[in-house]
Amino acid sequence: MEVEIRHCNNIREWNLHIEEWKINIFYWINGTWKSTISKAIYLKVNWWDLNILKPFSWNNVPEVILPDTIRNILIFNEDYINDFVYKNDELLSNSFDIFIKTDQYKENEGKINELLWWIKDLFNNNETLNGIIEDFFRLKSAFKWNSDGDLSKQSEFHKAYWDWNLIQNIPEWLAWYRPFLQSENCTQWIDWQTKGNVFWEHSNICPYCTSSITEKKNEIRRVSEKYNKNDIEKLVKISNIVNHLWDYFSDQVKQSIIEITNQPNWITLEQNTFLKGIYDQIETLYIKLQNLRNISFEAFSECDDINQKLNEFKINLTLIGGFNSQHTEEIINWFNEKIDQLNQEIWRLRWLINIQNRELTNLVQKYKIGINSFLKKAGYNYEIDMPRDQNYKLRLKPSWMEEYLNWWKQHLSFWEKNAFALILFMYEVISKKPDLVVLDDPISSFDDNKKYAIMHTLFTWNTESSLKWRNVIMLTHDIEPIIDMKKVRTDIFNNGSVFASFIKNNAWSLEVEEILKEDILSFYQIRERIKDSEEDDIVKLVYLRKLYNWLNNSWDEYQILSNLLHWRTRGDCLDYRLSSWTLLSNESFERWNRKIMENREDFDYERLSEILSNTDKMVQKYRATSSNLTKIILFRRIYDNSNHENNNQNNKIDEIVDKFIKEEYHIENSYLFSLDPAKFDTIPEFIIEKCDEFINNLES
Repeated sequence: MEVEIRHCNNIREWNLHIEEWKINIFYWINGTWKSTISKAIYLKVNWWDLNILKPFSWNNVPEVILPDTIRNILIFNEDYINDFVYKNDELLSNSFDIFIKTDQYKENEGKINELLWWIKDLFNNNETLNGIIEDFFRLKSAFKWNSDGDLSKQSEFHKAYWDWNLIQNIPEWLAWYRPFLQSENCTQWIDWQTKGNVFWEHSNICPYCTSSITEKKNEIRRVSEKYNKNDIEKLVKISNIVNHLWDYFSDQVKQSIIEITNQPNWITLEQNTFLKGIYDQIETLYIKLQNLRNISFEAFSECDDINQKLNEFKINLTLIGGFNSQHTEEIINWFNEKIDQLNQEIWRLRWLINIQNRELTNLVQKYKIGINSFLKKAGYNYEIDMPRDQNYKLRLKPSWMEEYLNWWKQHLSFWEKNAFALILFMYEVISKKPDLVVLDDPISSFDDNKKYAIMHTLFTWNTESSLKWRNVIMLTHDIEPIIDMKKVRTDIFNNGSVFASFIKNNAWSLEVEEILKEDILSFYQIRERIKDSEEDDIVKLVYLRKLYNWLNNSWDEYQILSNLLHWRTRGDCLDYRLSSWTLLSNESFERWNRKIMENREDFDYERLSEILSNTDKMVQKYRATSSNLTKIILFRRIYDNSNHENNNQNNKIDEIVDKFIKEEYHIENSYLFSLDPAKFDTIPEFIIEKCDEFINNLES
């Protein structure tokens, strides 16, 4: 699998080879544009604008070429932690979909819903029944009750009822208008009559028939004062709903509604109680119908007696007497018959639900064991859970408490948050199965134990429970994962599943060199290779001193080489055993010098001392070599010589460069293994640039 990246930020060109179905670890020093690489691939896969990566230094269009097989991608980086992890009520966004909604879960859920499809289909496709549910909802919403249990005057039913009285009980002084006020189009007539009032200011003649209205002017005006179009529209709305549901009411309820809506006075206490009872029955029937429409696996997942649960969906009209009509009975009986049919096949439903519940239990247990095992091995005193009563959302709690944490970021350290996020990311990869996974420097900030615990969790479980045997790119400046996976723990990580490369930044292009098992050497192996190579004598000398530094019983030899590398003549050598300013005796010098010659026959203190103390010769060596490692070692002597000879305070290197250079002279790290320095140039380019700058200033 080949990936080509061109003209993205500071990357002019990079052709990247990815071994399919393996962990591809790309190791390099910091500052070599790892984030640019992951971002460029992500933007390309998602068809986003690559121009946000357009470089400042040259006018080219960013380009990323990916294989057609890469259609989706998941990237672990800081954005992932900020956007998807540590939400207030769950540890990972959509944790149910990631951990629980597996292919097997969805298959079981589909089989269960197949048994319920005809009830769901009945409601989803039957316009009449869906309309009844909506009408019940609107009628239910028209009632509001105050704290005393009386019908509120602010409710739509009360307002409509009051307007209804005005229609049924028209005042005698408006009797002329009865045919219009009690017509089906009364609201339109009221609106028409009201709009005509604006013409009265111009004349006492009727604007409609041009007859005199002098004596009837006040009477005409009182129609619009007494009857409001908007209020009458509310009446018509409620009336239409009641009429639509009229066949569902029992005869007794119909009679009572007619009496209440036709009487001229406010309703009595008994009538209020009657309306409250009808409202409660409407709400009950509405809820029952809604439950039927929404019937699904979730309704049965936690019940012990499925027969009893199914019977709860049936509607008992004897308990909803207000709707005990022939029309209602026909529809409800049809529903209940379907429930009875389902009860006859309950064994199959029970079997499927039991399978699904076992699947849920096994999944929760599997993930709890896996994640909590990692947390314990990595030294984190936390546990995860997926409680059933919280819809299996992933929660976190301290191992000594029962209470789940909210606002995770207030409780977890930077390293804890990163570790959790990385493991959760792994499970999201397992769930979503992306074509490519990118880990952008995932573990460099952890200590050794946690690094190993994380890598072990990510890459040593079976295929279904880890990132092993997937298309994975890991961008890192940490050599330890490569040492573990390619050299030390190949029995655990399976060397065949790992492809490692070293990346070198060379003039805006990235060069790739594969790292093989034999390229990972112990310090002693590296020193032996340099000893037998054609490398510069000064480099061999530095590595010989590092060997004595490594061997605790070689302090005497180490002293001789330290004196030499600090440009002391033979007569000026110091004996550090006695005092930092005590001269070394000639006898001790000869004895320790012979020990060094046992390791290096051509060792000549005076010859090497003359070379090391001669700045011009050292600069010539520096200019002649193409090896950055050699340059760094030679530069240390040039720099010290320059300061000693000229006491030049203006031509100084900064502390970061100084520390890096000194580490090439000492055993200052804890790594047992490292890459072969003769093959892999691990010296950062900016270090060499600083050294070149110093040399140029020295010669100017």
